[in-house]
Amino acid sequence: MTQELGRTHEAQYLLNRSLNYVHLFSPSVGFFRARKSDGSWFVPDANFKPNTWGCGFTEGNAWHDSTLVPHDGQALANLYPGKSALANKLDAL
Repeated sequence: MTQELGRTHEAQYLLNRSLNYVHLFSPSVGFFRARKSDGSWFVPDANFKPNTWGCGFTEGNAWHDSTLVPHDGQALANLYPGKSALANKLDAL
């Protein structure tokens, strides 16, 4: 909408923000995770449990947000990596 209104700078800013989710994906555990302000993971790999309520998530856990990227499906599939791995994640969900 900002693009259509001629506000191209704001449109680019919002597009870039919408793609920041990739920095929250942890390939080592296969889930999106919360980070601390210093960039480290909120919960270390050894203590990460995707079914645990909280742990940096609000009103949910890592499973709830595991596929919550409706605006960038192909890039989400690439994180898992690939469509078949994403399909397996959806089946597990």
